[in-house]
Amino acid sequence: MIVNVYGVQSEKVVRWFLQSHPNIGVWVDLGCGNGEYLEAINFKPRVGVGVDVARPKNLPPNFRFEKNEINRWLDINQGRFFDLISMFDVVEHFPKEEALKLIDRAKHLAENLIISTPSGFLRQDAKTHPEEKDNPWQWHKCGFEPEEFEELGFLVFVLKNYHYKPPGNDKTFDKLVCFWSTNPSSYSSLARSVRIKTLIYILWPLHFYRMIRNVFVRPLS
Repeated sequence: MIVNVYGVQSEKVVRWFLQSHPNIGVWVDLGCGNGEYLEAINFKPRVGVGVDVARPKNLPPNFRFEKNEINRWLDINQGRFFDLISMFDVVEHFPKEEALKLIDRAKHLAENLIISTPSGFLRQDAKTHPEEKDNPWQWHKCGFEPEEFEELGFLVFVLKNYHYKPPGNDKTFDKLVCFWSTNPSSYSSLARSVRIKTLIYILWPLHFYRMIRNVFVRPLS
């Protein structure tokens, strides 16, 4: 199932997912980065784990840090099972075949899985971001279309025109927020809930103005 979303920040969509699963015990975020995105989501699990190769500046309450490369962490934790695994803006940093294997491995350890990534290949490398020329971990190596995640069994939310003409690119990109569960019967109710919350959100005059400006007007300029 693919659902279009207009004018809502991705962290809010993720928060709405999590609010529909209030009894999350252990949440593991692979590739937690500096921790700011987890803080923006503003959801408190019973136990949270942030995994990355470098220690984040901040992590939300109830989160601890585990320093490791993602695939190495998955190797160590084979045989365990977690309520939720997330990968926010991570899979695009791997070659496509490796990214697909990473998604499959995460599925085997989680009851629920959330992935966010640009829709299509958003170029990001040493030329577009010279400040990252010595940090290939930040380069983009692949891209995904919504239909690919749908074929993998995900409920896919397409946040329209989310990335406005990023450096080195000549167009605006959507953002994908994808939810997978061992209980896919929940997808319809979750999709309906997000649609309703999106409508309520953009009915606020300021939110509506920003939605029209960012989603419909700016990409035409």
